[in-house]
Amino acid sequence: MNKRKFLIAGNWKMNGGPLEAAELLEGIKNSKKEISEEVDVLVCPP
Repeated sequence: MNKRKFLIAGNWKMNGGPLEAAELLEGIKNSKKEISEEVDVLVCPP
């Protein structure tokens, strides 16, 4: 039986414009490299 993964989830409040949104997503993507493979990251956009 597979072990369950941890899940980090958060709501994304739409503040700022497309540039800020791109920076936020890039930051999340780069941070994922530092998180264990046993953790999934979920972003809930508006």
